[in-house]
Amino acid sequence: MDADLQALSEQFWNARLAADPLGASLLGDHRFDADLPDLSADAQATHAGRLRTMLERTDAFDDAALPVADRINLAILRFELRSDIEALDSAEAEYTV
Repeated sequence: MDADLQALSEQFWNARLAADPLGASLLGDHRFDADLPDLSADAQATHAGRLRTMLERTDAFDDAALPVADRINLAILRFELRSDIEALDSAEAEYTV
């Protein structure tokens, strides 16, 4: 995988797990076992801002110059970033049952 794409993907994954420590624990990543998610408006806005910055960074990649596998990984990363941003913007956590 392209080194820059790998680094951005890892940054996204770590940010996602840090924002959802319960999910991280369920996935077997125990770095966040002592934490609970911060569902405050400020924390959610900060996380959304980080994700938007990451999404903007995906524009730096020349999709056509990437190998097919990296193009697929980049498309998935963009999809996941957009999905997480939309969930945060909709205040989805407030509607969880």
